[in-house]
This record gives sequence, C-alpha cells and structure tokens, in this order.
Amino acid sequence: MLIARVTRRELAARLPCASIRVFAPFGYPGLNRFDGGEEPAEPLGAWNAERAAELAGELDCAVVGGGEVVDDLDELLAPHYGAHPAETVERAPSRFFIEGLGPELEEGCPVLWNAVGIPFDPTPEMVERLRDALARRPYVAVRDEISLRRLREAGVEGEIALVPDATLVMDRLLPADLLDRRLAYLRSIGAYPKEGQALVVQGDRDLIAWLDELATAFASVADECGNVPIAVVETGPCYGDDAFADALAEALPGRVTRVGPFAGVEDVAAAVVGSAGFIGSSLHGNVAAFVFGRPHVVLDLRGESKLRGFARSIGAPELAVDRPADVAKAFERSETLGARAEFVAEMQTRVDAHFDRISEIAVGSAARPGREASGEFPEEAVEESDEAARALWRAYEAQSRRLVSERIALENRVQDVQLTVAHAYEIRRRAEEETADMRVRLADKEREVENLLNLKLFRYAAPFRNAYGWLLRHLRRA
Repeated sequence: MLIARVTRRELAARLPCASIRVFAPFGYPGLNRFDGGEEPAEPLGAWNAERAAELAGELDCAVVGGGEVVDDLDELLAPHYGAHPAETVERAPSRFFIEGLGPELEEGCPVLWNAVGIPFDPTPEMVERLRDALARRPYVAVRDEISLRRLREAGVEGEIALVPDATLVMDRLLPADLLDRRLAYLRSIGAYPKEGQALVVQGDRDLIAWLDELATAFASVADECGNVPIAVVETGPCYGDDAFADALAEALPGRVTRVGPFAGVEDVAAAVVGSAGFIGSSLHGNVAAFVFGRPHVVLDLRGESKLRGFARSIGAPELAVDRPADVAKAFERSETLGARAEFVAEMQTRVDAHFDRISEIAVGSAARPGREASGEFPEEAVEESDEAARALWRAYEAQSRRLVSERIALENRVQDVQLTVAHAYEIRRRAEEETADMRVRLADKEREVENLLNLKLFRYAAPFRNAYGWLLRHLRRA
C-alpha cells in the first residue's frame, strides 16, 4: 500500500488532469489500515482476453508494481487474500504482471514496469514468457541489480532501467509535522514510550524460529542505545507480524511496547523516525529508516533477494545480516555511517527521473494519433476540458488542505480527551488508594478500641466512671 500511495502521489503531481486507478488481484474489500483513506484498490479479476480488452479500452497506460510481483507462483497469493490456492491460480494475476494486455492491445495502451522486483530465478517456462512480453515494452524498470541479472540471464535483451525503490520519496507523502503528531499520539495511548526513544523492531511468523536469538540481539542493541525500551511494529498483517510481536512480548516481558494492529502507514513511519534505530525484515521499514536518517539493520535470515538488493543499492551490503548473532555489529556499522542525506537525495533524483519517464509515456499514449483523428476531441474542447480539470484540481487541493486541517484538529482534540481521561483515571486511582488506606487505618483504630474495652481494668473501673459522670452532670446543673 505504501508503494501504491507513493506512485499515485508522484504521478498525480506530474499529471494533475489524469484519473489514476489502483488495482490489486482481489482489490481490497473492507477496511485497509494502510490505504491512508484513499480510494480502495479495484479487483483485477481473472486474466482473459475479454478482461484485457476491457482494461485496454478504459486506460491510456498501465503501470505494473512496484514490489516483488514478477513470478509465476500465483498460488502463493492465496493466504494474503483469504482465498483458496486454486482460485488465485485460476485468476492468474501473474499474467497481468508479465504478459500484461497482450501485444495487440498494448499498441494502444502501453504496459510499463514500475521498478519491480523479481524474487526468484525464472523457470524455463517463465524465461520464455519474459522474453516475449518485454520485447515490446517501451519502458521496463527493476529496483535492484539481482532482478536485472535475472532478466539478463533469461535472455531479455532490450533496455532495462535500474531504479531505486519508488518509496525512497516517501518523505513527500509523510512530512515531518505529520509524523511528529502521530508519534505524540502513539505516546499518549501507551503504544510507544512516554518520552525518549525506543529501538523499533519487526518480524513475521517465519522469524519465530529464531526468536530466542533475536530477543537476545534486540536486548543487546537496546542496552547499547542507552537501555531504551523496545517497540515492535507490524508492517505485514498477511505475513503474521502479529504472531511475532506476541512471541517477542513473551520473550522480553515488561520491556516491549506495541505499535499494534490499529497502526497505519503514518504511525509505523512515525515510530521508526522517532526511534534509536530499526531492525527488521520489512523492506520498507528499512527504507523509512534510511530516508529519515535512522540506524537500521536488514534481517535477511531467509535469504530474500529484495533485502540483499536493497542493502547493495544503498552501498552498504553489510547491513543485511543472515544470522541474529551479526545484528549488533551491523547496527554499530549503521550508526557509524550516520544519516546519508546527500546519498538519499541522489537516489530520489533517480526516482524522479523514473516517474518523469512513466508520465511522458502516459501522456504520449493519451494523445495518440488514433484519438486525435477521430474528431471526438476538438482542440478547443481539449483546452476547455484541461482548464476545467485544472480548476477542479485546485479546488480539490484546497479541500484536501481543509480536510487535513480538520483531521489534525480532530486528532489533537482526541489526544486532549485521551489525556484528560487518563488524568481522571489517575485521580480516581489515587482516591481509591487513599480510601483503601483510610479503611485500613479505621480498622486498626476499631481493633484498638475493642482491645481497650476488653481490658479487665477498663471493666472494673466502670462503676467509678459512672459515678464521676453523674457528679459532673449535677455540678453543671448547680
């Protein structure tokens, strides 16, 4: 979802009059905490000639990815959507990602690769598919050298652009003031330490196999950072990040806070930005740490090419570790490297050139001769439409700013209310403690009185006390 949101933002900035639609194999039914409130993704549906023709008729250009989407293992998508493997195989989303719309339809609706990753060495069958499909593509971009090598070894001969991961410009989507507010919110609800930094960590269900070693490594790094708390984030719900967080909290009782299943992209990023550092298998958790200048370690315990590729792309392959025992050393190395703002800026420039190229191809496709010759869009009508679109875009931006301001005000009010409620609970807790203490003291006094009443001297002196009382009453009357 971070890739989709960044891509939408960058293309919208370059193509303000364009309608940008987002697709996913099954769409995103229901709520998705990572979508940022944007329009939900549409379902691609099953790949077939009819569906390809339908999309080609509706779109001027199709952009595939990014992410690790180029493989032929459709059945692996099933658990992520709660579907049966047979259903994902039947839908064949890999056909959209590799074959696209087919050679004839792509003459009118080009298909481009948006800095994708190729997670596995292609099988012989996939090699043939890649050769045929990419031979006609006007622009093919991959995000790491490993993916580039795999295409070359498959015999793909055309131009292939090597582009950094598109999310390296996430700071445009997630400005500092927004992240500051989200971090304050996390602190106010107890999902992050009340003050100071935390070591932010992340893992998925597969990393539970290394839990004891990872817990030891995390604790060691946290101690070296000044005995800071450990905050665990969940970036991949469909990969079982919650199971890893549960297991880590049990392994390190009392030391772990959780930026849990309620957290959106902004919350996860805020936790990383406000941290003493990040350690995890999440590619984009590491990208966030790199972009915002925090120390980080890439947990590549399963040997994932996307993680190795990212570490190499930032010129620090030693930050990707395949053993928990190497975590502390890699973290120290990352601290030594420090924030690398100039290198980040250089990589962002390459990402900008990448989105510029995609935009140029999209504009060229939308203005293809076939449409102009049809007479359906006279030049005056196009200019009029463009001006109307620009006016609508300005109004949309103004409304967006207003909604953002209102959302910020609401978030601040919610935080104030939460703090007030927390204060009220604290007052109530103290009152209950004082009441309990007074009850204990009262019980002690009652026992003292009872013990006094039971003394023999007290009982034997009763006639004298009565006589003394009678005498006092008569003297007062006199």
